[in-house]
Amino acid sequence: MPGEIGLRPTTAADSDFCFRVHRAALGEYVAANWGWDDETQRRYHDRAFSPGT
Repeated sequence: MPGEIGLRPTTAADSDFCFRVHRAALGEYVAANWGWDDETQRRYHDRAFSPGT
C-alpha cells in the first residue's frame, strides 16, 4: 500500500541518519545542559549505535 510505513533492522549505513535524528530531537536539550560539541556527540553516538538491534 502506498504511504505505508514499515520497520526493518538498522544497518551501518543508517548511522548518519540516526545521528541527525538524535541531534534534531535532543540537540537543544544537550546544548542547554552541557553544551553541544558535534565531535563529542558523534563519538557517543558511534559507541552506542548498534546496527541490527
